[in-house]
Amino acid sequence: MRKVTSDDDDPQRKKGKSAEDKSSKKGVKKKKKGKGRSKDLTEEERAEVKEKKSAALQEVQRRREELLTTFLKTKLEKEEELRRLNDVRLDDKWRRTMRAAKSESLRTQARLGDAAFRRASQAKDAVIAALLTELEEAEEQQYMTDRAHLGHLRALLSATHEARLAAEAKRHDERMQHRVQVLWRKELLEDSLLPSLERDLAILADATHDANVQHQQKTKKAAMEHNNQIALIRQTSFAHSLRLQAEEQLATLNSELAALLQESQSQLSDSWKVYKESKQRDDEYAAEQELQTRECQSLAKTIADLKTELAQLREDRANLVADLRTARTECTAHLHMLKAQTAVDKEHWLKLTKKVTLESEALRKKLFEKKQQLDKIIRLGYQCRKLEVMDDRAFHYLAPEKVAPSMPIDSEMVQDQHASLMESFKEKANDLLAALEPFFRRYSRVNLQTMVLTKQNETLKKESDLLKDQLRHCFQRMKLSDGKSEFQDNTLVDIRKLSIVENNMGHKSRLRTSSIRRPKTAAGAEHHVLPTLVTAAEQSSASSLGQVSLQRVATAKS
Repeated sequence: MRKVTSDDDDPQRKKGKSAEDKSSKKGVKKKKKGKGRSKDLTEEERAEVKEKKSAALQEVQRRREELLTTFLKTKLEKEEELRRLNDVRLDDKWRRTMRAAKSESLRTQARLGDAAFRRASQAKDAVIAALLTELEEAEEQQYMTDRAHLGHLRALLSATHEARLAAEAKRHDERMQHRVQVLWRKELLEDSLLPSLERDLAILADATHDANVQHQQKTKKAAMEHNNQIALIRQTSFAHSLRLQAEEQLATLNSELAALLQESQSQLSDSWKVYKESKQRDDEYAAEQELQTRECQSLAKTIADLKTELAQLREDRANLVADLRTARTECTAHLHMLKAQTAVDKEHWLKLTKKVTLESEALRKKLFEKKQQLDKIIRLGYQCRKLEVMDDRAFHYLAPEKVAPSMPIDSEMVQDQHASLMESFKEKANDLLAALEPFFRRYSRVNLQTMVLTKQNETLKKESDLLKDQLRHCFQRMKLSDGKSEFQDNTLVDIRKLSIVENNMGHKSRLRTSSIRRPKTAAGAEHHVLPTLVTAAEQSSASSLGQVSLQRVATAKS
């Protein structure tokens, strides 16, 4: 609804009325000069003239409305094209920034993976070299222990064999002495035979004592001695009975010697079997000792490997604890920095919003004033047309007798007047639209800036909430672990990436605040909108990267 103002309150309207009165008086005076022009006009002709004038006014009004509608349509189409162009540019810049950030993150991951692989390969090479040296030393020690063990085994076997042989020889001597005593008690019947029997027993004792070494020689010597004794006995004057007794004694002695030889052979075979069994047992014991030594070597190797792994795990644990402490300090410092930066950004955006609201209010007032001026111009046009109609009526009806006969109305003159009025109206409308054009540009820029500010505030709030949640989870995990950190290297890499991204965000936000300036001219408004949009796109890309890194940290922890 248009605001209705009274004529008494508006001084400009009073001036317009005075000017209209003067122009109407001048028109009346001019029309008085040509009194005879409309004298011959009839009522039908006057009605036709009025209809033509009303049709001309309606046509002018229709064309005016068409001009306004076409102008506004073209303006809206231009604004829509500019909006689409800005959207396309924003999408292009957004994709470029995302690709650059993704490529940079992939490069950093590749560099970190390469460095970790090199460190792991170097550590494994060092461990392999240390194990080789330890293996050589262990082999030398094993060779020395094997030599000492074999020497001890040989000494033990020789001592046991000598002890067994000495025990067997002692037993054999005791048995022979016992049998000789029995023979002495049972078979010695006469005292005359004692010296010869003593010599025979001594010979037999000597023969039995050396039976293991020279049994055949002793048997031959015993046979020769026996033949000599028989010859001596024959030479003597003993009776045939004594000879038979001596032969019987010799036969018994030979049988006993054969039994003794068999027993000695059986004892030797038994001792040989015992020696073989002891040797077999010694071989088995040596094999068992070798197996035990090998097992000990393998256990020593495994113990050494476990020690190295434990040392490496301790080093990794210390490194992880140090990294977590540094990451905690970095996160706290970065959180304080983000809080300060958000406070500064909040103050800055509040100032900007206040400034934008003030500017929008001023522009709204200007637009309202321009609208009032346009309404006034339209009203003046209507009033002029009414005054012209009233002048015509007054000229025709108030003094019809004094008016001289005039010429009929020229259609060309009417068309010229109509064309002049249309041109004047077009000029005024163009002036008004030219004055309103910077306002439209500025209004669109303000809308875009408000949209960017709201989006940035939302992203900053989301990032701050995510960082708070992440730090809360980290502190809870550190409290629960009690110094036993179970985080992996990926979490530390993601936290470092997050700090790098947030540092980049702070730098870009400072650049953004320094890049926002007030445009000096209306023509530079479109060129100023693009840098702000580009900075907004960069900030939103950085914030999205921060969110992605936080999600990766959360997944790695879970």
